[in-house]
Formats: sequence, structure tokens, C-alpha cells
Amino acid sequence: MPVGQKIKKHLKARGISIKQFAEDLDENRSLVSNYLNDKSKPSVKFLYKTIAYFPDLDLNYLFRDHSEVSETAPVYETPPEKLIREIEERLNELKLQLNNKDL
Repeated sequence: MPVGQKIKKHLKARGISIKQFAEDLDENRSLVSNYLNDKSKPSVKFLYKTIAYFPDLDLNYLFRDHSEVSETAPVYETPPEKLIREIEERLNELKLQLNNKDL
């Protein structure tokens, strides 16, 4: 699968339209559409913005030879324990802020 199609697949899986993606990257919608439909090769700047927009999108997945590997990109997730700890810490911070306002 070409690079543009892989990015398009990533967008679709997240419910993001090409129009919204182009706006978020501050890129011309027609140009982004051409990239995603493999009518033109994406610029390095566009690829850089795409990776910044989707930190979980693996560059190896985008550029590896599609005939030799599976088409699923690895998903990098934060372990649930770490998320829970971060949420608890944030809740404690918010409770302290609320208590300080009441004083």
C-alpha cells in the first residue's frame, strides 16, 4: 500500500476527514488530497507535519515495502497503570487548587 493510502487509512480509522486534516496541518486541501490519493508524492514537510500530528504513526510502517510485511501498524499505548497514576496525580492537583480557592 502506498504512503498516501496508509495515511488515509489512519485518518479514516480515527474519523478525521481530509478537509479537517488539511486544515489542522495548515495545508492546501487539494494538495493533501493528491498526496493521500497518491496522485503526487508527499513533501518532506507534509510527512513531518503528519508524524507530528499522529505521534503514534510509525514511520517504518509508512515507508516499508508493502509486499513483505503485514499492513497493520503497531499501536504504541501508554500502560493503563501509568495513565491511572497520571489521572490520580492530576485529580489531587485539582483538589488542592479547589481547596485553596475556598480559603
